[in-house]
Amino acid sequence: MLSGIPFIAPSVGGIPDMATGEYNTVNNLMIFKNCVLVNSFDAKDFINAIDYYSAGESRISAGEAGRKFAEETYSINKMMYNTENLYKSLLSK
Repeated sequence: MLSGIPFIAPSVGGIPDMATGEYNTVNNLMIFKNCVLVNSFDAKDFINAIDYYSAGESRISAGEAGRKFAEETYSINKMMYNTENLYKSLLSK
């Protein structure tokens, strides 16, 4: 995400946690601000997701949204703050 390239992935495990904003469902695609999640492992659905980003401005805006999310969520300052708070909470128990 930090590279500004939107991602396409199956909607499994923790992957949906990296998706930002509300989504629109088109066929088996969940189209978020920064990515397209596929509800199946069907190759045709992944091809449709690639076609979605191949056709215009959505790729650029999704990439920008992904970069913003990564910078806000995974910056060194944010990671240090979260780690420090985790240790403090564990020590207070």
